[in-house]
Amino acid sequence: MESEGKLMITKRIIACLDVHAGRVVKGVQFIDLVDAGDPATQAARHACEGADEIVLLDITATHEGRQTLLDTVRRTARELFVPFCVGGGIRSAKDAEQVFDAGADKVSVNSAALKDPMLIDAIGRPEVPDGHPDAGTAASPVSPVSPLVVPRLIVRTSVAPV
Repeated sequence: MESEGKLMITKRIIACLDVHAGRVVKGVQFIDLVDAGDPATQAARHACEGADEIVLLDITATHEGRQTLLDTVRRTARELFVPFCVGGGIRSAKDAEQVFDAGADKVSVNSAALKDPMLIDAIGRPEVPDGHPDAGTAASPVSPVSPLVVPRLIVRTSVAPV
């Protein structure tokens, strides 16, 4: 899209919902959290109001050493027709696969990817079942897995301050 000879970047509205104990919460720096409602209801409301994408971040999953609340992901995904990203508690490719299976389009990882830099590669290169036309190609950088096999995903990481 061009305007007056300049390339215009499409602006996107991404609603980020912080979730604690299965409920959307609001606070400042995760202190004095106040209940703000059901994640599925809040996500649907944001999408109806024009959000281009919804991010659900389970803010205590990593700290508590548990997985993202998959039931919350399932209920939220059923309400959405916009891209849906989930973060918090995703420590392995299997965790990411379960989040995708629950309905997320994308995953966001941070702490686990800093501890294990190979995690991003493991999530991005899922195993292909034997007998599938792309079997045996997942580990080959010159022969990528068919896009139909790999779920849509974005993996976001942060670099720890030096």
